[in-house]
Amino acid sequence: MKNYNSYINNDYSPIDINQLPYFVDMKGLRNYAQEKGVSIFSLTESEKRKFIKQNILHEKNLDNIMSLVTPDNIHSEVQCGHLIGKEEI
Repeated sequence: MKNYNSYINNDYSPIDINQLPYFVDMKGLRNYAQEKGVSIFSLTESEKRKFIKQNILHEKNLDNIMSLVTPDNIHSEVQCGHLIGKEEI
């Protein structure tokens, strides 16, 4: 009970889906295992990897952030009186 209470007392923020680098197609994985007549845990690693998909938005989001954090962009944003992603000051 002590561990449960300490866990409940912690504040956790939700995970942004764009921060996840990969997704697992659990429905597809489950259906595949059912078609084979086995449990998911008995599938090989290579079979399980077929259902791991890369999050394309994660890469784009990272690229967009990296393109904003260049000395030229930061300098021009400060000179114009703008904040990145915010309204004009």
